[in-house]
Amino acid sequence: MLKTGKKILIITIVLTCAVLLFAGKVSARELKQKAYLESAPDNADQLKEKTDIESIRPRVKYDAAGLRDPFRRYNESGSKEVGQQPLPALVVTGVVWGTDIPQAIINDKVVRQGDSINDVKIIEINKEGISVVFQGRQYNVSSPAGSGAPKKVEGGEND
Repeated sequence: MLKTGKKILIITIVLTCAVLLFAGKVSARELKQKAYLESAPDNADQLKEKTDIESIRPRVKYDAAGLRDPFRRYNESGSKEVGQQPLPALVVTGVVWGTDIPQAIINDKVVRQGDSINDVKIIEINKEGISVVFQGRQYNVSSPAGSGAPKKVEGGEND
C-alpha cells in the first residue's frame, strides 16, 4: 500500500494535469497535432514546419448552390416546377354526397367521382367539398355550403 505522502503527490499531479488541460493551456487540437506529428517518422521534418492541422488535413466545405431544395415537391421529370399552371376556375353549385354515387354540379355540369372537367379529375366528393387532381397536384374545392356564401332566404314574416 502507498504511503500517505505518495498518494497526495499522485493526486496533485493528476489534478494539475487536468487543470492544465481544461484551463486551455493545452488544447485538444494541440494534442492531436502533436500525436499526428510524432506518428509520422518518414516526413516528420516537413510536418513539423506545418503546425496548422488544416494544412495537413484540409477542411471540407459543403456548398448546396445549384442543388434541389429538399423541402419542395419532387417533380418526376427531374426538372424544376417552372410553368405549373394554376387550377382552372371550378364553380361548384351543388353537391350530393349521402348516396352510393356522390355527384356534384361543377361549371353547370353534373360530375361523379372519376370524371374529368377541364383536365381536372374528380377523385372524391363528400360533405366538406370535392377533392380534385390537376397536373399531379391534389386540391380541395369547398362545397357551396362550406364556402360561407350567403344563402338567400325567402318566405316567412317578421312581424
